[in-house]
Amino acid sequence: MLKLEMAGATRPAGWFATLEVPAEDGSWRADVMASSTDGNRRLVWEAQLSPITVDDIAARTDRYAKEGIRVCWVYPGARPPQWITAVSAVRVRAPQERNEPWQVDDGLAGFVYRSGRWKFQEEPLERFVRWALEEQLVSSELLPRYRRMYLVVDGEQRRFRRDRWWTSQKSIADQGRHEVMRQRQDAARAEREARQKEQEEAAERRRREVEEQERAREAEEAERRRLERDVCALRRRGGGGRRKLSAGSGRGRSARRVWPGNRPSVRSRSARTWRRRGRGGAGCRRSSRPSCLLPSLSTPDASQVFGWRSRRSR
Repeated sequence: MLKLEMAGATRPAGWFATLEVPAEDGSWRADVMASSTDGNRRLVWEAQLSPITVDDIAARTDRYAKEGIRVCWVYPGARPPQWITAVSAVRVRAPQERNEPWQVDDGLAGFVYRSGRWKFQEEPLERFVRWALEEQLVSSELLPRYRRMYLVVDGEQRRFRRDRWWTSQKSIADQGRHEVMRQRQDAARAEREARQKEQEEAAERRRREVEEQERAREAEEAERRRLERDVCALRRRGGGGRRKLSAGSGRGRSARRVWPGNRPSVRSRSARTWRRRGRGGAGCRRSSRPSCLLPSLSTPDASQVFGWRSRRSR
C-alpha cells in the first residue's frame, strides 16, 4: 500500500513511476523508480518496513549513488528508526480517515534563523514527493552545532538528534549564515575573554609587585629597627664604662664641671698649708706663693724677713 501511495504521488508531479525495478546486474531492486520525462534524472523510493542495520542501509544507499540514482527511504512506523539520521529518509504517518492524506512527520525540517535552530515540519506526502523530485528539497547534513532539536510529543517536550534530513536550499543557506555569525560571536567572546584574562594577569602581577615591595619595605624597616636596637645596646654597654671613668677622673658627663674660678690653685693650696703650719699671722696670710717659687729659706735673712722658720730649721 505504501509503494502504491509513493507511485501515486510521483505521477502527478510529471514523472514516471515504476514498481519493483531491478538493476541490470541484479545488485539491487527498487521499490518505486521515479524517472523524469527526459530520462536523465532518477529517484528511488524505498519503503522499508523490516528491521535493518545502519551499515546495511548505508551500503544499499551507496550502491544507488554509484549509478547516479538518488534514494529516499520511507518508514511508516510509529517511532523513528535508528537509521533515519544516517541516510536520506523520512517517516510517514498513515491517515486515520479515508479522505485524509499521508503525512511526513519526521525527516523534514526548516531552519529558523532568529532562534538558530531547526524545526520539524509536517507536510503531506504528495507535496513532499513533488518537492523532492523537483529538487526543491534536498537531503543535507547538519552542522554539528545544530544537530539537537526539540519537539512536543503528547504534551511533553522531547529532544532529538538528527545528522541529516530533507530541507530547502534556503534553510541550508540560513544555517551557513547563522554559523558564520556564531563564529564571529565566538571569536569576539574569545577575544574578550583573552583580554580579560590579560587584565587579570596584569592585575595579579601588579599585586605581586606591590606585595614584594611591601615585604621589602617591611624587611628594611625591621633591619633598621634591629640596627637601632643594636646601637642602643652598644651605647648602654659603652655608657656605663664612661660613667665609671668619669666618676674616677672627673671627665665624664655626670662629673661636676670645674670652672676656672672653682679650681683650687697651687698658690691657694700652699697658702693654706702655710697658714696651718706657719707661726706668722698676717705675713703668712698675705703670702700666697708656694715654696718652690720663694727664694731659699735656709739663709738667716729670709727667715728674718718673712718671720717664720723653714722646715729645716724646725
